[in-house]
Amino acid sequence: MRQRRDLGNDIVKGRIYTPTEFAKIMKIAEQTVYNKLSKGEKLPKHFRVGSRVRFTGAAIQEFIMEQMP
Repeated sequence: MRQRRDLGNDIVKGRIYTPTEFAKIMKIAEQTVYNKLSKGEKLPKHFRVGSRVRFTGAAIQEFIMEQMP
């Protein structure tokens, strides 16, 4: 039987992640992240550095935990 890999284990809480890195963690297309940002859809808490979006590892871990049943 194949086990589900816990995505949250590879995330470093104090690290800052780009949308590209977040997309790889979540195994979704990078464009999906940008589409969700522009539409205001649910994503981890994020911040901007100039015009660039960044996610903290802690916010990504929290987001993943919220998505689990």
